[in-house]
Amino acid sequence: MEENKSNQKQEKKTTKDMRLIVISFFLFGIGLVNFIMIYFANFMLIYLGVLGALSIAAGVELRVLKWWSFYLAVTTAMLQFVASLFTLLSSLLTAGSLNPSASTLVLNFVLLCWAVASIIATIILVISRSEFH
Repeated sequence: MEENKSNQKQEKKTTKDMRLIVISFFLFGIGLVNFIMIYFANFMLIYLGVLGALSIAAGVELRVLKWWSFYLAVTTAMLQFVASLFTLLSSLLTAGSLNPSASTLVLNFVLLCWAVASIIATIILVISRSEFH
């Protein structure tokens, strides 16, 4: 009987919702991408390093459904949205927006997808809030 209760608690503590699993992988992956971006920017974009560390922590802890992981994940997803828009705006203003190359267009498209995915992740997290309490 004690073992049965322990199994039920363990099942309750881990997520079974596929949406939350996808969001946790998204946050973890985008955190790694943030670290790659900071490397290629010669470590000048410190905010991406902090945001990358927060995203990786949120992605890992989201799988365990801790009460604070919800707040960390929502905050991180919203900050990812802001960072993606800031980076997209910088790219549009500095990377030859009057005569863009193919690589610039691809970069801007990826940044736009990053922004949209961050908003979708935030909305799904808010909808799934009951999973965390």
